[in-house]
Amino acid sequence: MFIKNILNNLNITDISNISKHLTTEKNTQQKSFFDYMSDTLKNISIQQNNTENKITNFQSNESNNNLNDIMIDLQKSSIDLALLIQIRNKFVSSYQEIMNMQI
Repeated sequence: MFIKNILNNLNITDISNISKHLTTEKNTQQKSFFDYMSDTLKNISIQQNNTENKITNFQSNESNNNLNDIMIDLQKSSIDLALLIQIRNKFVSSYQEIMNMQI
């Protein structure tokens, strides 16, 4: 739910095009920047889905989770997503700065 809105704003296709230029052809087993970003985004999505399940269970009194743990999980996923967005923004601005350099 949270990730779907963010994905539309991130322009992931831009990152995938940029990362293709950064991967080396010699070492095919090396992960690209886009792979790391995708893996991290998937992990954040899983974390947010787990938190949503905890919230649903808490609201229906089906679990022993307390509100403090749920709020901490919400903040963790929020911080992780904000960090990922900042890394993406820094990468894009660095790429644009390199592309604007005169040779």
